[in-house]
Amino acid sequence: MMADTFEAKQAEITVLFDRFATVLGMPGHAIAYAKAIERALWDAFPRCTKWHRPELFAEVLAFHALKAACLPIDQAAFRKGSPLGDMTMTKRHWLLHYSQYVPPSLRVASRDPGIDPFLTRVGDADLVAAARTIATQHEDILSRAKPSTRASVCLLLAIKSLPGYRGSASGLLARAGIRLASAINAAKRLELLSDKEAIQVNQGYLEMAMT
Repeated sequence: MMADTFEAKQAEITVLFDRFATVLGMPGHAIAYAKAIERALWDAFPRCTKWHRPELFAEVLAFHALKAACLPIDQAAFRKGSPLGDMTMTKRHWLLHYSQYVPPSLRVASRDPGIDPFLTRVGDADLVAAARTIATQHEDILSRAKPSTRASVCLLLAIKSLPGYRGSASGLLARAGIRLASAINAAKRLELLSDKEAIQVNQGYLEMAMT
């Protein structure tokens, strides 16, 4: 059995992480951060447990580096590139619990990066411009929501404001690391989308609901 030491598993972790980072399109500064903290993160986890499995550790390392860089997570790419396979994000419970072991020096600071890191992943200049306009118009309502929520609502309402839009709302939001259902729920909660519109969107009639 391979020894449960960082040195024994470092090579495998490096291969898994580098492949994962490529699929995710992680920027250089996020990769550099991950490389700088990987040993400290390894030491923070209990020995001889699932946390030291190279596949799980590489995924947690990538996830933590993205959070530290305040970067949105493209869930489709994350699932595709993960060494743990293409399971839903809700089943990756370790991403919810790993932080209990992270020492204060590695904890992600509570920062608000704004909605731009999410919008820049969309790749549609017209929608991004409309989303930024909506963010300004509804600043009083959106100001207390977290960045991903603000971005999801603004993008959803941007699609509503462009009746000629013929793309997939679900696919577009996924590029920003946002689930369509989460965007709809957030817009309803903030009273920026009616129940009738939400039902129509869920049924797939986005263009009919939003025009």
